[in-house]
Amino acid sequence: MHTAILECESAVHPRPGDPAQSQAAAVLVVAAAAVAIIGPTLVALTHGWDYRLAVMLGAWIATGVFVLGLLALPATHVADRLSLESAAVHTAMLLCVYVADWFDWHPLGIDDALAGLTLGLVLLVAGHARRALRFAASAPGEASYALVLLAVAPAGLAHVAPYFGPMASGAAQDHATARLAGLGASLVLAWLGAAFARRRGLHGTALGLSVLVGAALLALLDDSGVPFASAAAIAAVAGGLTSLFALHAWCASTLARTGRLDGLLAALFIATVASLSMGVPVIGGLAAATGMGIWWWFYHREGLPLITWARAQPIEWGRSALSAVLYLAFAAVYLSHALLYLAAALNPTGPMLLALIGDMRLYRVSDFTFSEVLLADQYLWRDEPAQAKRVAAASPGRLVRQMRTERDRWSGADLVAAARAREERTVTGVGLVTGPEGADGIAVSYVYPGSAAALAGVRRGDVVRAINGIPVDALRTGVAAGVPRSAGSTRLELASPGHAGRELTIAWAGYSRSAVSVAKVLDVAGRRVGYLVLHDFDRSAGVEFAVAAARLRAQGIDELVLDLRMNPGGSVSVARDVASAIGGRRVDGKTFLRIVHNERYRDSDHDIPFRSTKEGALSLPRLFVITSEESCSASEALISGLAPHMTVVTVGAATCGKPVGMTVVEYGDWTYWVITFRVLNARGEGDYFDGLSPTCPAEDDFAHELGDPAEASLAAALHFIRYGRCPEPASGAPGAS
Repeated sequence: MHTAILECESAVHPRPGDPAQSQAAAVLVVAAAAVAIIGPTLVALTHGWDYRLAVMLGAWIATGVFVLGLLALPATHVADRLSLESAAVHTAMLLCVYVADWFDWHPLGIDDALAGLTLGLVLLVAGHARRALRFAASAPGEASYALVLLAVAPAGLAHVAPYFGPMASGAAQDHATARLAGLGASLVLAWLGAAFARRRGLHGTALGLSVLVGAALLALLDDSGVPFASAAAIAAVAGGLTSLFALHAWCASTLARTGRLDGLLAALFIATVASLSMGVPVIGGLAAATGMGIWWWFYHREGLPLITWARAQPIEWGRSALSAVLYLAFAAVYLSHALLYLAAALNPTGPMLLALIGDMRLYRVSDFTFSEVLLADQYLWRDEPAQAKRVAAASPGRLVRQMRTERDRWSGADLVAAARAREERTVTGVGLVTGPEGADGIAVSYVYPGSAAALAGVRRGDVVRAINGIPVDALRTGVAAGVPRSAGSTRLELASPGHAGRELTIAWAGYSRSAVSVAKVLDVAGRRVGYLVLHDFDRSAGVEFAVAAARLRAQGIDELVLDLRMNPGGSVSVARDVASAIGGRRVDGKTFLRIVHNERYRDSDHDIPFRSTKEGALSLPRLFVITSEESCSASEALISGLAPHMTVVTVGAATCGKPVGMTVVEYGDWTYWVITFRVLNARGEGDYFDGLSPTCPAEDDFAHELGDPAEASLAAALHFIRYGRCPEPASGAPGAS
C-alpha cells in the first residue's frame, strides 16, 4: 500500500534527474530543430525557390525533432521536457500558419495565415498551458510563462489580425470590435491568472499579472473613447488594488522569511521614471508612493540596507556553458519564428524577405545572387529570364538588364543614392526636359519655372544641338562615349525657331520639380474647360493634383483636359487617387484596376477600388487626356482604369505601352525595380504593349507653350469639345475649325 502511494506521488511530482545530462540532451534537440527551421528557408531564399514550402518542410521536421526529443528525455527531467514541449507547440503553430497559407484556407473569410495562427494558438493554450500549470510546483517558471501567455494571447491576436489582411468584412469597425473583445478577454484572464498565481505561491507572477490587469484596462478604456487621463487613473487604481492583494500574499509567505523586495523596488522605480517621461503622472505617482511604502515598511523599519552583497559561490563552468548554448539555441528558434510570423503577416516575396533579414544583418548574399533570385522568384516572367554571366555583367543593374525578356524594357537597378536623388522634389541641375530627337537635335519640351535654364532664357521649342561641346549626332550614333560633365555647369548649343543659334553656359542651381505645372480655365463654346499638366504620379503628386483640381472646381469647370504627354508614370495608388478625384461619386467604390502577379504569388492578386474623396473631387462625365510616347505606366493605367466607367478621349500620340508594374526593392547599395505584375481594368483589358492609340491623333506642337489654345494637341481637344468630333487631318492645323 505504501509503495503504491509513493509511486503515485512520484508520478505527479517526479524526482529530478541529472541536470547536466538533461541540459545536454535539450541543447542537441533545440539546436537540431533550429537548423531544421532555418536551413531550408535560407536555402530556398538563396536559390529563388518558394520559401513558404521550405518553411513548411522545416517546421514539420523541427516539430518531429522536438517530439523525438521528448520521447527520448526521461520523465524525471520535468523542466527541460516542458521547455521542449513549449518549443514544439510553437513550431507546430508556425506549421499551422504556413499550411493554411499554402492551401489558401479562408474559414469565415478570415485571412489564411491568420486562420493558421488562430488554430496554432488554440493548440498552444490547450496543450502546453494545461501541462505547464499541472507541474506548477516542480516547474514554476513554466507555469508563470503559461499564465502570462494566456493573459496576453487574446489581445495580441486581436491587435495583429489587421496586419494579416482583411477579416470577414475587412471594415475598420470590425478591427476595432476585435481589439475591444481581445482586450476584454485579456483583462479577465489576467485577473483570474493573478488569483491562481497567488494560490499556487507564484507571487512574482501574480504581481506581473496585476500590472497586466492595469495595462489591459487602460488600453480597453482608451480604445472605448474614455479620456486618457481618466483611463489611466482608473487603470492605476485597479492594477494597484490587484497588486496589493498579490503583495499581501507574498508578505504572508516569502517575505515573512526574507523580508526583502529588491526586485520589486527596482521595477517600481523603472515604472515611475517611465510613466513620468510619458506624461502619465497618475501612474508614476502611485508607483513612487508604493515604492516609498515598501521601503518604509520592509527596509527602514527593520534597518535593512537596500543592497547586500551575497557571498561568492563557485561557478560551475560546464553547467553555465550548457545553459548559455541552450538559451542561444532557443533564441535562434524563436527569432526565426518571429521573422516567419512577420513574413506570413506581410506576405512578402522571397527577395523582399531576403532584403529584410539582410537589413537586420542576420544573413546576406552577394548583389549578383540577389539579382538572380529577384528574377527567379518575383519577376512577372520568372520562367523566361535569359541566361547571363556575372563576369560579363560587371554590375547588378547590367545583369538584370541582360536577364530580362524581350517584352521588358524597364527592369533594372541603380545605386540607392542615385535612385533617391531622382525622387526628390527639390533638386540641383539645369532644369529642363528634352523631348523627341529630330534631324537638327533634341527638342526642349519643358523648362521648370525658376530653374537655371529658365533664368538663362531657354524656352520650350528650343533645339539642343550640342552638350558640353559634343554634337547631339555624335551622342546619338555612339561616336562619343557620353556627355562630359563639368563641375557645376552645363554648356548648351541651342537653336531657336526663327532665330540665330546661340551658346549658353548654365550654372547648376536648385529648383523645384512640381508635379502640377499649369492649371488654367478656358472658355470654349460656352463651356468652362479646365486644363492641367501633370508631370508624374510620385509621392506628393496626388496632393498637388487635389489642390489644383479644387481651384478648377471653384471656377466651375464643365470639362477637364489632363496633359500627361510628359508623364512617365509613378505610383498606381497615386494614379488611383487622381482618377477618383476626376470621376467622383460616379466611380466611388468601383474597381479601378486589378493587379495580377506571376503564378507563385497569385494569392497577392487584388483589386484596387476607387477611393471616395471630397477634396478636389470633380465628378466629371468625361475626360480628355493628351498623350505622347512619353506617357507611360501609371499614366496609361489612369486612362485604362477610367475607360470602363466614363468616356475618356485621348489626344496626341500613342502611349509608350507599359501595361505592367514594378516593385522597388533595396538591397545593400542597390535599388532594384523589376516588373512584377500586370495591370488590368474592370473589364479585364490590358496587355497594351503597343501603347494606347489616341482617339484624335495630334502633334506635340513645340512652337507654342503648354496651355496655349493654339498648341496643336490642346487645340484638337478643344475642337472635340466644341464640335463633338476630332479635327479633320486634312485641315492642316489640328486645332483649326
